[in-house]
Amino acid sequence: MIGIVMTGIKDVMGLIQTSDGRKLILHKITLRSKGLKQLKHYNRESKEYFSGFVERFVDDLCSQISSDRNPVKTHHKFIREVGFPQLKLEEHEIWTLKSELSNTSDIRLMVCDITDTDFIKQTLYIFIGLFDGAERYYQRQTAPDVKEAIIDGHVAAISLSELMDRIIDEERDPSILRKYKFLNPYILEVGRKKICKGGKSILNSFEEGFKNALRGQHEDAELAKTPRFITYEKMERSYAGKYRAIMGTAASNMALNKGPIARMYYLGMGKAAEAGGCRNEIMDSRKDRKLKFPSWPALYAHEIGDIRKAFALTHEKGRLYLEEAKKIARKLPADLPIKPFIEELFYVFGHAIDFEYKRLLEENLFADFEKQLKTLIQ
Repeated sequence: MIGIVMTGIKDVMGLIQTSDGRKLILHKITLRSKGLKQLKHYNRESKEYFSGFVERFVDDLCSQISSDRNPVKTHHKFIREVGFPQLKLEEHEIWTLKSELSNTSDIRLMVCDITDTDFIKQTLYIFIGLFDGAERYYQRQTAPDVKEAIIDGHVAAISLSELMDRIIDEERDPSILRKYKFLNPYILEVGRKKICKGGKSILNSFEEGFKNALRGQHEDAELAKTPRFITYEKMERSYAGKYRAIMGTAASNMALNKGPIARMYYLGMGKAAEAGGCRNEIMDSRKDRKLKFPSWPALYAHEIGDIRKAFALTHEKGRLYLEEAKKIARKLPADLPIKPFIEELFYVFGHAIDFEYKRLLEENLFADFEKQLKTLIQ
């Protein structure tokens, strides 16, 4: 999934290399620094919040697992709901794993592994900022335990999405993947129970977003199995589920899924997430020295037969997604307290996309990507 990180923001030389990076430097040394101050404030707040979230996540999972008298039924129900047979465990494996993961220390190790990602950690400070901004704008005061539950529940749901991607892509040792498969239904249940504390509207919004996210993951999985049949329309459906549905829905629920702010959160953060997806496809290809598939670079290369131009188009695609997000941000009410935070955040995203693309050009891995593409679509 997407990694919403502040790549290079502390590296002045890195910032100088991109247009949005230079704007961030200018904002820092002029009166237009309110957004950066807010960004740093919520980043600090999220670091304090994170350790408490992990402990709550561990306790909730332990409670769900220990109280489940029929884990086989729980597992099969989850598989039917998500529709991914590759997540399925055999009955004897389920009972063995329930016994193995029966104490807090084992669950804590798994939770720390699951949540130790930039995507989860950096998404957390965005959620805190969005929630705070909507509360102040509407002059309401949601009970602290309800606010905590809404944020916790959406972060738990995002961790499930990350986990399912790891399993489907076989990104871990098989013994670890078996534990992931066992935890999946309990993570979903924890997320749901937390989110429902926010009320029916928020829960319904989450359920609809979850269904759309599953559609995106299924589209992604099908494309991975049949690379030759990748199309623009299929990639758009994949992104709409994997990025827009997940991040947009969560952002909307940070405004309690009410009023125009919730809708603008959905549209703006959804488009920003899609921009982050393009950035991640460029970054992952560079880091792994391997063409990511399915991805926009793979699609464009398949369509036009030029891998270098394919990455240029992916970079442009990411910038277009982000420009849509910026346009929406500019339409936010002037008196929305965190409008500077959101605008500054999008400059950070823009810098990250441009920075990764420049690094890819410098490393010039296109000949390797060309060979991989021929193998994928032959």
